[in-house]
Amino acid sequence: MNDLTHTSYYFPPLNGGEEMGFHDSLIYNFTGEILYHLARESIQNIVDAKDPKADGPAIAKFKLTRIPTGSIPDVNKLKEIFSACWRYEKSGNGEGTEFFKQAHDLINDKKPIYILEIGDYNTTGLYGDEDDRTGAYYKLMRISGSCNKDKNKGGSYGLGKGAYFRPSLFRTIFVSSIWGNNQSVFQGKLRLVSHNLDGELKQGIGFFAYPSIRNPKSIPETFRRTEKGTSIFIIGFEETRDWKRKMTESVLRYFWLAILEGELEVQIEDSVINSQNIDEAIKDHFKEEKIFHKDNPIPYYNAYMEGQIISKKLKTLGNVELRVFLQKDFPRRIEYFRNTGMVIQNKSHQSGKGFAGVFICNDVRGLLRKMEDPTHSKWSKDVPITTDPDEKRLYTEA
Repeated sequence: MNDLTHTSYYFPPLNGGEEMGFHDSLIYNFTGEILYHLARESIQNIVDAKDPKADGPAIAKFKLTRIPTGSIPDVNKLKEIFSACWRYEKSGNGEGTEFFKQAHDLINDKKPIYILEIGDYNTTGLYGDEDDRTGAYYKLMRISGSCNKDKNKGGSYGLGKGAYFRPSLFRTIFVSSIWGNNQSVFQGKLRLVSHNLDGELKQGIGFFAYPSIRNPKSIPETFRRTEKGTSIFIIGFEETRDWKRKMTESVLRYFWLAILEGELEVQIEDSVINSQNIDEAIKDHFKEEKIFHKDNPIPYYNAYMEGQIISKKLKTLGNVELRVFLQKDFPRRIEYFRNTGMVIQNKSHQSGKGFAGVFICNDVRGLLRKMEDPTHSKWSKDVPITTDPDEKRLYTEA
């Protein structure tokens, strides 16, 4: 593999393959407020990566910094790549023409840029060697559209990683991790467009460092980890306006149960949300007078803490629990969770009385996991692709 080692940016040659345009489906799965998607996708991955040998919850840390463009690895080569993407898009009237001109100019101006670091702790890190297709490194960095998580983990499409690229002005991330017996891995990934560089037509997806860097002394200091776990750095982070509030509200909206149960702790800059202060955090960020709004977690939190509990064991889903709290100004809706502790869907139900409910399912057979759409926002019997009539029947029954 030594003859394939590239310590700068590497885009494989197209070699007659299909060109990649600007509207990357992995990125454009996520519409609307991207910070809500980013919080959901990144924290779900962190909860899934919890180290069973570690004490305490999985910990997610979000930190925004500014660095000079000169601190980006081989920044001159990156500028050359953006220029090549701009020329190629412009020649074909591509939708990415302005995007890549802006990316080139941002680097050329030599002004500091924002980087959002999403770090996790009490986690396994990106375990696995370069070509280990079962390892966490390979699943994050080397493959798309395939998840291969076990049935108790979140998501089944492997498309959530697109949320990391969506808020980047460069469509670029760097990933640094410590795993196993203090082993390190570092690599950058770029989701751009096909382009002509060095007299050769290139693919749109490329890397910084191919294969990945495994020697900790060779990892740029800006991106170096000191503890087990993983940091994902979103380069050229553009969603800086009011980002802390938006991220905090997304965390409280979708992960209050995981935090309450001690499975997760979240730190956004200097603010920490954990099982000891989750009650206070929800009440500080959401208003009682807007309690009828479906995105306000207060009614569902109350239902979980004080509601009537109805438990059953279902053939398809295993043990399920519904907690219901009656109150006239509550929204007549139920939030649905499975074992990840993240809200999957929020549905309205007809009732003559106001109420809020929380549905929790072990999903022992992994049926609901397969029924989630790519953005993990609903369950549907029509999502799983199967020709097996017995399997189709199970999804319908679930």
